[in-house]
Amino acid sequence: MTAQATRSVHAPGRGRRPVDAVAAARHAHGRPAVWDALRRLKGGTVTELSKASGAPTRTVRGFLQTLEFAGLVARGGSPGPLDGARYQTTRELPVLMPELRPDGTEAPETGRARMWRTMKMLSTFTAQDLAIAATLPGAKIALAEARKYCVTLSRAGYLATVKPGTPHGGLATYRLVKNTGPQAPQIQRRATLFDPNQGQVVWAEWERA
Repeated sequence: MTAQATRSVHAPGRGRRPVDAVAAARHAHGRPAVWDALRRLKGGTVTELSKASGAPTRTVRGFLQTLEFAGLVARGGSPGPLDGARYQTTRELPVLMPELRPDGTEAPETGRARMWRTMKMLSTFTAQDLAIAATLPGAKIALAEARKYCVTLSRAGYLATVKPGTPHGGLATYRLVKNTGPQAPQIQRRATLFDPNQGQVVWAEWERA
């Protein structure tokens, strides 16, 4: 990606920040870094985990509280200030950090996360197949959303077209050919695709030939 394109992706503006900028900030100072430190160290104090992860103590403290509510860590040692308490993981933590609400309950999986996971289970699929297979009770995926995700992933080289669509509305058939990891690639508002498994923007609409 060119320097000009990179500046465009990261340029400040109104509304939400681009997801790659958010992920970069989180990787350096946020919860994913604390999660990785917990996986390595199996526990620690707020101060120790802050030093190990590079995250501010406020971030570490809040995240530990969430993990404690979720039952993923337990506080031990004598009562006292939170920074002096030692936390231990209660189980082997997976590589992929779960999305948790502040009260420790797991946040629902997004539609694109379900579609990404479903693609790995289907040998070939149309957008309609994907929308149906990834729909849950009370969490329907619209055909238009599935088509948009498939077209973007196809343009970015993640999907191969097994059978092209027809001018009269016949849907294209796809196959997943680039599985980069468990986290779903995300379409950004600036017509780019960010892959959280690689930590970078992997495709941009303006770079199409």
